[in-house]
Amino acid sequence: MANTFNFVVKNGITVGNTPVIASNGTYISAIANTGVQPGVYGNTTLIPIITVGADGRVTAISNTSITSSGVAAITTNVDTFTANGTGQTFVLSAAPYNINSTIVNISGVTQQKSSYTLTGSTITLSQILPNGTVIEVSSLYNSANTSNTVPALVPYDDNFTGNGSTTSFTLSVSPPNTNFVTVYVSGIAQQKSNYSLSGNVLTFNTAPPNGVPIEVVSIVAGAGGFVGLTGTNIIANTVLYYNGSGYSSYSGSTLYANGAIGFSNLVSNISNTQITGLITSSQIANVANTQITGTINSSQLANTAVTAGTYGNYTNIPVITVNAQGQITSATNYAITFPASTAVFANSGQLTANSSTGNVLLGLATTGTAATYGSSTSIPVFVTDAYGRVISVANTSIGTLNQNTTGSANSATYLTGTYTGSLTSSQITTGLGYTPYNSSNPSGYLTSSGAVTSAVAGTGVSVSSATGAVTFSIGQAVATSSSVQFGSFGVGTAASGTSGEIRATNNITAYYSDDRLKTKLGPITNALNKVKSLNGFYYEANETAQELGYQPIREVGVSAQEVQSILPEIVVPAPISDKYLTVRYEKLIPLLIEAIKEQQEQIEDLLKRIK
Repeated sequence: MANTFNFVVKNGITVGNTPVIASNGTYISAIANTGVQPGVYGNTTLIPIITVGADGRVTAISNTSITSSGVAAITTNVDTFTANGTGQTFVLSAAPYNINSTIVNISGVTQQKSSYTLTGSTITLSQILPNGTVIEVSSLYNSANTSNTVPALVPYDDNFTGNGSTTSFTLSVSPPNTNFVTVYVSGIAQQKSNYSLSGNVLTFNTAPPNGVPIEVVSIVAGAGGFVGLTGTNIIANTVLYYNGSGYSSYSGSTLYANGAIGFSNLVSNISNTQITGLITSSQIANVANTQITGTINSSQLANTAVTAGTYGNYTNIPVITVNAQGQITSATNYAITFPASTAVFANSGQLTANSSTGNVLLGLATTGTAATYGSSTSIPVFVTDAYGRVISVANTSIGTLNQNTTGSANSATYLTGTYTGSLTSSQITTGLGYTPYNSSNPSGYLTSSGAVTSAVAGTGVSVSSATGAVTFSIGQAVATSSSVQFGSFGVGTAASGTSGEIRATNNITAYYSDDRLKTKLGPITNALNKVKSLNGFYYEANETAQELGYQPIREVGVSAQEVQSILPEIVVPAPISDKYLTVRYEKLIPLLIEAIKEQQEQIEDLLKRIK
């Protein structure tokens, strides 16, 4: 049976901030339903999103999943530039958190942090690069460039070997895009434009050469990562009450539901009286000209079994149950934990980790015993791994000198003195690096008497005797200061065998042309007329030339006598005989240059006259 009370209304009735009955006793309106759907909001994988109106009522509530993929806490960006040969500064499309969040590659080579600086979004290189050089800058930053906790990152390293034909390689993970991948071929970081990524398949534009090592470093965000809940409560210090169709806030007062309050009879002085029951519109309409006196305080509100307290902070997620009337009927905290699939693993032998989940502390793996190695009596022996780290170190004692060794120690260079002990043949062989002459190995060595056992003459080398004291001779002196003559000469190739011919597979560089070594005596004048006085013609060796050893083959050239008459400086005696002349053809070039210039002046003068 519902409780029924009579009230006298003096100044009207207001529930929360909503007027219900006017001071004249006129019914205004029922409190509108807030539209909140009853249900359980929040759990270990969901966060409740709650909207509260100005009157303190819950007007909307929903769940959102705890995921890292939708938060985009980490953002990568790649900027590519081309040097112009003058500038050193390049502006990125976004400002990284600091210089440690950047990787700079120049022509595919990763740069040390000391080779550039970062100010805001501007990278400044320590030197000017040649025009056309490609610069690639990879930046890693979070959405607000802050130090908030970010999703756990798991690095993956895949290694392959090129065979000269394969272009596609399957990775152990599927990075989001090429910005999460760094590729090294023979230790050289590759430009992003050299490869593409589809799922977990990395494809090169050109197959890497046979035998080269390929390393692919991928960075993948761990599943279930969570960013930065702060210590601010989602709901704090809000008192909710049921208004017949929804919930509202009313400071210091609560109306109880699931009952009936009758307003048909007049009741006065209800101070400190608990109101329990459902206020219906028909009951409110019957309260005209009544007066309500007293105070409805929070202690008179029906308890919903929710334990008073603060729910939700940076380590806990509030789980809230709301009934059909919008009341919070239960609230609990669940600790924020990362799913088991989210883990940080340290490479064995390189890094250490106190845990694979939660707050992970990384450190360098211990590779040896900390101590001082090496002294006046010990030599330190170091062993390093492929990463250049010292993985073991030990002391090796410096052995004492044999008691039969006499002399003095020269600390600046070496030991001096005389060893009076005995040496074994194996010690001598080890010290010399070869096996010296002995009774079982006589061939090719001098005997104890110093005589040669067998000597044979070779091409261009003669011997005075096959045995005994032998003198080796060649046809001429070949010291660096000697004057040497050969029939023909080959440089980088075999000699032709044609007497006097020099063959070379590369340039023959001679004499000098540097202006700093010359005292100019004047220009070549009247050059065009001098060139006109020369005749170029075909010829072959005549009988006299053939007697001197030349072959009668068709050739082109000029007359040494004609050249001598206009430019005697470039005509010299022929090497075959001082009786004849030859021309240093390369010296004709200056004459031709000046002749062309004179002819060009004439052409330009004629063009002016035509105009």
